Order: sequence, then C-alpha cells, then structure tokens
Amino acid sequence: MTIIEQIRELAKQLTEQERVTVMRELKNTDASLTAQLGEAKVCPHCSSSRIIKHSMFNGRQRSKCKTCGKTFTMLTGTPIHGLKKVSLWQDY
Repeated sequence: MTIIEQIRELAKQLTEQERVTVMRELKNTDASLTAQLGEAKVCPHCSSSRIIKHSMFNGRQRSKCKTCGKTFTMLTGTPIHGLKKVSLWQDY
C-alpha cells in the first residue's frame, strides 16, 4: 500500500470537522513552504549556517554545508521532500 493510499484510508476515519482542519493546515503548510523556497539559511542536517550554493537539480537550487559536507534543497526535511510531482501537493 502506497503512502497516498494509507493517507486516504486514514482520512476516511476523520470527522468532517477534522477533515476541514487537516485541509486548512495543509494549505498553510503549502503556503509557508512556497514562501521558503528561496535560498537555504541553515543546514537541515546539522543546523550550521555555513552553507554555499552547490548546483541546480530539476530547477531547484542545491546547497552544500561546509560543516558536515551534506547537500540539500529547501525541500529537504519537509513533507514534500520525496514527491516526484510537487505541483500535485495541494491535491494530495
């Protein structure tokens, strides 16, 4: 069972008011993530502020931490990190 199917099954167990609340929270999350899609300010792995621009991948800026050496995008550590079709997040 995929994560989307699991979410759909869980959503069926919610009351109407709980569904409205979840949708409102998801829309707020989507808006705040969209606002944050600029340049990274801290490393999501070690919280260091010593980061540099590293490369571009699929139209997104990748950054590299000079402290831990890991690379990341602004989506790293967010609910939409592993999605192939980020534009469909709102629909999910």
